[in-house]
Amino acid sequence: LQLCCMEPVREEGEEDLDEEADAPLSLDALLGLAVVVQDTEEAAAERLLAVHRMLEQLLLAPKAAANSVAQGLEDEKLKRLVEALLDLMLEARLPALASKLLWALASAPEAASVMRAAGALSLSIGVLRAAEDPLLVGATLALLLRLSEQSRPLARQLLAGAGPQVLLRLLWRWRAEPETQLVLLMLFELALRLPCQRAVLAASLSESGWHLPEVLRQLAQEAERDPERTG
Repeated sequence: LQLCCMEPVREEGEEDLDEEADAPLSLDALLGLAVVVQDTEEAAAERLLAVHRMLEQLLLAPKAAANSVAQGLEDEKLKRLVEALLDLMLEARLPALASKLLWALASAPEAASVMRAAGALSLSIGVLRAAEDPLLVGATLALLLRLSEQSRPLARQLLAGAGPQVLLRLLWRWRAEPETQLVLLMLFELALRLPCQRAVLAASLSESGWHLPEVLRQLAQEAERDPERTG
């Protein structure tokens, strides 16, 4: 899946970071940037610059670069990098940058495993519950989709707790964004392929007063009223 939010799209304030991110970097340089990202004593601007430069490099050769970084870092350093990026999703001035880099790193199985263990699912659901930035929403949903595709247990967890309600609210909130809608529907489809998950989703939504057919019917009616807006 190629998502526009995963291209090196510039957020407000990112333009200043571009000049240093163009030249290809060696693995040693990438690992050095990873150290900067996880250093909480470093200035926030420097950490964000390091995140941006790592992301630019990983987007050039997504899977190969992510595997090289994940394998080049010791287990503890990889864990600290993931934890630092999860923190930046909550604290940084440009949180979508951290979410995009996590998405890029998650193509490496070692990194994806660390993210799942670090609670990336619950943190991402929390971010999505409050997010109003379309870039952050798109990047975080893409991260959830990538992690869920690699782990049946995590895909099951999508339909537990507040997950279904949050995803349905997003389905309605971002109904004018076709690519966001696509990722959301892919998440539901992925989770519902698993045994018994249809019943789990129905029970979860029923308890909270949500009715999936009604929500989808309202979305279809909205699309008929305003086809250009919903693509």
